[in-house]
This record gives sequence, structure tokens and C-alpha cells, in this order.
Amino acid sequence: MLCISVFGNELIEKGKNYYFSGNFEMAKLSFERVLKTTTNDDILLMLGNSYLATGEYKKAIQTFQIGAQRSSKNWVFEFNLGYAYYVIGDYSNSITYFLSAKEKSPNFSKTYWFGGMASLRIIDIDTTINLWEKYLELAPNGEESDNIRKALALLKENGTNAIPEIIASSKDDIESLIGGIENGFDIKQDQKTLEDTSLEDIER
Repeated sequence: MLCISVFGNELIEKGKNYYFSGNFEMAKLSFERVLKTTTNDDILLMLGNSYLATGEYKKAIQTFQIGAQRSSKNWVFEFNLGYAYYVIGDYSNSITYFLSAKEKSPNFSKTYWFGGMASLRIIDIDTTINLWEKYLELAPNGEESDNIRKALALLKENGTNAIPEIIASSKDDIESLIGGIENGFDIKQDQKTLEDTSLEDIER
């Protein structure tokens, strides 16, 4: 990695301030300038998330792919790739990345929730049930636990006929998912939180 200049450090701090305050347009511009001289996992993660928040999904995916190739915590970027592909409706790629992230970090509960949603979209009921049951094992009182229990009951009782109702109740479009940033990497939807990953938080 290249040495970070004083100017580079200032840009990083500015980018973080913009990012944490939800000004993703300015955060994106700051991190793009930083990348001309240096990079690290956090910069790539915040830049990718900023692209997601500003609707530049192709750039978000490209940025997360770079992170997945170079980071020792590549499952973090694979999780975000799964989410980015989910947002654009590419559910086959989405579930592929969620399943890969699950294998590398099996205790990160959010992977099972979103992985289940992705597999539901491609009408893979068995995978959805398996992933959501594992979510409940890991987070029995988690933010999605009540919703998942209801969805599982519907799936087990009604099979594929339950899919439209579950999808309609999930409100999983990008506008509702990206409601703001809390603690830098938490994307909130009403009472729900997508833990998009501070690498430091994950290590704690």
C-alpha cells in the first residue's frame, strides 16, 4: 500500500465525516480522490456503500469486487455484493455471494436473512427455509426474528403460494432500505437494520 500523504489523510477524514452524516455524494467524491493515491478496506467499503446510496449500482459492485479480491475480510465485501445484486434484481448472483459469505463467516446473522430473501426470489423454498431457520438459531431475538417466524410459518403451510405475501411485507426496495447511516455502516429500514459492516465492529 502506498504511503498516505497529509492531504490524503485530510480527504479520508472529510470523506468519513460526509459518510457518517449521510452526505453520500460528497463522501463518494472524497473517496474517489483518495483512491488515486491509496486504498484500504474501509475506504473501499464506504465508497461502495456511497455508490449504493446514490444509485450507482454498477460502480458499487465493481468497488465491492475489488475489496473481495484484496481483503483478508473478503466475506464482508461478498456480503455487500450479495446485497448490491439483490438491489438490482439479480437474485442468482445475490444468493451466490450470500452463500459464499456464509461459509466464510457463519455467525453473521444478517447473511441468513438476506440470503433467504434472495433464494425466495428464485423460488428456492428449501434454501430459504434452511437459511431463515439458521438465522433464528443465531439471533432468536434478532431484529428480523418475528418477521422470519411469520414468513416461515407461511412457507411451510402454503409453499410457493406464500411468496407474494412475504415479498410484499418485506419492503425491500432500495429507497426503504437506505434510510440513513448510523455508526457509519448501519443502513436502517424502519425498525430494521442492515449491518453493512464496520470491519472494526465485526472483529469485536
